[in-house]
Amino acid sequence: MSLGLHKDCLKRLSEQIAKDLHWLNVKNRMFLENWSISFLRHIDSTLPKQKPGKDKIEQYVSDMPRT
Repeated sequence: MSLGLHKDCLKRLSEQIAKDLHWLNVKNRMFLENWSISFLRHIDSTLPKQKPGKDKIEQYVSDMPRT
């Protein structure tokens, strides 16, 4: 399902993730190591800060996603 993000936002997210993806460390083929996630924290600044974009993202990607 599409989140309806602006195409420029999607482009920036793709570039940022591609740049720092090599830092992610996966444990037991399932879990991201906490220290490695810190390399992606700057990506939050690219995501929408206002409704409805922020709510839509949190609906799918959060500690308690809704389906």
